[in-house]
Amino acid sequence: IATYLGIFDEIRKAFSVTSEAKNLKLTAKEFSFNSPGGRCEFCKGKGQVAEELSFLGSVDVTCPECQGKRYTNKVLSVSYQGYSILEVLSCSVDELGKLFPKSKKIQRVLKEVSAVGLGYITLGQELSSFSGGEAQRLKLLSISLSAKEDQKACLIFDEPTSGLSDDDVKVLLKHFRNLINDGHTVIVVEHHTRLLAECDWLIELGPKASHMGGKLIFEGEPEKMKKSKKSVTGNYL
Repeated sequence: IATYLGIFDEIRKAFSVTSEAKNLKLTAKEFSFNSPGGRCEFCKGKGQVAEELSFLGSVDVTCPECQGKRYTNKVLSVSYQGYSILEVLSCSVDELGKLFPKSKKIQRVLKEVSAVGLGYITLGQELSSFSGGEAQRLKLLSISLSAKEDQKACLIFDEPTSGLSDDDVKVLLKHFRNLINDGHTVIVVEHHTRLLAECDWLIELGPKASHMGGKLIFEGEPEKMKKSKKSVTGNYL
């Protein structure tokens, strides 16, 4: 997620300006496990390699060269605030804030990650390891961060509650409200009644799906939808 949320560049720069890195002539590039130079070339910085098991197919095993550390020993010998680059990537989002108090960009991103209830995830965690709810929140976070950097935006989400628990939906609603308070417009295509009840304005199309739909059934506030005799959704709100 360090790469996904755009703060890995800042972290690598912090390591590259240390006296240890300068003595070893290491630049920010060498502290990336995605680029040749500082990564373990045997596993290409993945920390794992595929091993063929005959008819059983291939399985991922810990890299025998770097022992899963992804970097060369030269890069791992450099420390920042007493942490190697690998140890920083093993820190949770909540822990990381203490290491980079002066970086406005890192602090802003970490604050947003904690705000959506993901302060426990580690910086180097693979995106493929996240649950559906965690992945949804990360996508939302990435979009909202880019929106805040530019002008006021109109953000359109298609079924953002998919794969989320009721608690996750509460966090999602809070995040949507923060975006709206910052001046952005949020348009959601959704069926989750908890989210619909929190909307400022609802548009219901129907009366059924496919060729039986396409007509405007209701338009207005959730409270008015509940009282509408034409609305199907109002009965569930």
